[in-house]
Amino acid sequence: MKTWVRVGLIGSMLVPGIALIPLAWNVHQEETRWPALAEMSIVSTAPAPAPGNGDGWVAIQRSLAAINSANGAYQAHLSPVGSPETSALTAWTAQEPAIAILRDMLNETTGLTVPMPVQFDQPLTDLTPLEELSAAWLLKGWSDAALGRNDAAIQEMGAVWSLGVRLTQGDGPLEASLVGYAIQEMALQEMGELLETPTGRSRRSLQFAAAALADQPQRGAIARGMVTVCRQTEQLLDNVLTSPVLISRRYGVSTRILMDGLYDTEQTMVWNRQRCHDVVRFAAADPVNRKPLTMSTFWKERSLVHWIHNPAGRQMMAATRPDVEPLVQREDQLIAAAHVRAAWVATQQYQLSHHGAPDALQMLSANGLGDSLTDPYSGQMLRYDGRAIWSVGADQETDQSAPLRLTL
Repeated sequence: MKTWVRVGLIGSMLVPGIALIPLAWNVHQEETRWPALAEMSIVSTAPAPAPGNGDGWVAIQRSLAAINSANGAYQAHLSPVGSPETSALTAWTAQEPAIAILRDMLNETTGLTVPMPVQFDQPLTDLTPLEELSAAWLLKGWSDAALGRNDAAIQEMGAVWSLGVRLTQGDGPLEASLVGYAIQEMALQEMGELLETPTGRSRRSLQFAAAALADQPQRGAIARGMVTVCRQTEQLLDNVLTSPVLISRRYGVSTRILMDGLYDTEQTMVWNRQRCHDVVRFAAADPVNRKPLTMSTFWKERSLVHWIHNPAGRQMMAATRPDVEPLVQREDQLIAAAHVRAAWVATQQYQLSHHGAPDALQMLSANGLGDSLTDPYSGQMLRYDGRAIWSVGADQETDQSAPLRLTL
């Protein structure tokens, strides 16, 4: 009887062990199907078209320090279509010193390089106050227009546009690109509203607008920004086991549950690089050539093997997934809107000079517009029917329902 008991005990220990052999083999196969970190290149993309020597960044820091924090909500004054309320036209004066620094920066420096933090947990300089400061600067333009100085107004608004372009074409983090796009969107909106007034279509005003819009946004700002995000994420992943990564809190006590054995640093960094190559390639492509982004699902799979193999790394992948699609869509829309506005300005200039609208947009190519006549959504010429100019947009609209449409 005792012999059978012993056999039963031994069998009860052996059977689970034997059953675990296939699982262990499958986990091993999962480990070997991914490349080594040394085989994966660090993600990169085309360099910034306008990196600077540091002087521009010093000026921006000085401008941020000069902001009068007692005043704000300048963007709210710009919300109504057309000229802001008369009572708002002097609000910008509180920020005149900070605006003057930015104006000098645009005139006296070229390019822009925003320093990246050395450590992944080092905070970036907050650039969002530049949005409100730019709104105050646009109010300065409207105040000039209210005094009949439309040419000066367009110049001021064009300078705000140039500030936004400088931020997106320089070398810096993703935040710089997003703030730059927000500034460009505001400037394009306000400049367009002023130009479309009867007094705003003067020859001089259109000339200043054309000069400002000659500095067109170029694709790549989001791609460069995502490179910085990916490299910061890699630093984070490399420091998970040595940094206080807190993923739950109970009763005010921090609980760290990422421990050695649950987290494979090198494997997680491989996954991050693989994902980042796909994200950056997606962001850098023109809409007409862009393929849908199919993110790898290695952190979403729920088989037993995937729960065992680097489970904490899979959770880190889920937590750090970059939501790049809306950022790229915003870049597409701004580039298309800038092209439409530049073509609209050139068409208005043509009408003044030739006493009639051009028969086709190709007749404007001599104005130095170049790629500005191209619709990024189609790769072809912007649509034009003698009465309006438009981009087909993401939905390939070919008629009056197109959202990016300006009437002549």
